Amino acid sequence: MHTNNPNPIGSQPPLPTRELWQALVLIFNHCLLPELFVFRDCPEDERPPRQLVEAVQLLDCYLDIALENGWLEDVKSAD
Repeated sequence: MHTNNPNPIGSQPPLPTRELWQALVLIFNHCLLPELFVFRDCPEDERPPRQLVEAVQLLDCYLDIALENGWLEDVKSAD
C-alpha cells in the first residue's frame, strides 16, 4: 500500500480487489464491530444513528459474501 500516494483513488483498479476486501474486514472486525457491541445495551439516546447501524450491517453482509467466495482467504473473519 502506498502511504504517500497523492491520488489513492485514481491509482486503484475499477473493481474491488482482494486488498480492498481485506482492508474492509480488518476495519469491520477491529473498529466497527466492537463499537457496536458497546452501544448495544446503551440507552437509545446514546446509541449510534440508525443509519450507521444499517450501514455496518450492509457491510457485514458483503463481507459474508466475500468470505463465502474465498476473497478473504488470508484474513480471519473474527479475532
